[in-house]
Amino acid sequence: MAYALARRVPFRSIKLQLIQELESNTNKAWGSVLGIRVTCAGRGNRKSKKAQRAQTVRFQWGQTSLHMFSEKVGFSSRPALTSFGKIGVKVWVCYK
Repeated sequence: MAYALARRVPFRSIKLQLIQELESNTNKAWGSVLGIRVTCAGRGNRKSKKAQRAQTVRFQWGQTSLHMFSEKVGFSSRPALTSFGKIGVKVWVCYK
């Protein structure tokens, strides 16, 4: 995701591609994935005056409870370097 954001791919299209990939591969390779949560924070790649403000955009797919001890949660955090500055990308994957 950080690589795609650095290439100026819109967050919505990345989100839709990720959801389509998860839904198509749920029974095959990613059978144990229960849900995913993604958060991107920073200045977006828009060219309006409001783009100069930092925003936090997040979405979740499936079940991503961070309070349950019965499921395992994988976490990763990466910065995406863009021409507008850094965008922090955090991903939680809930699996069994």
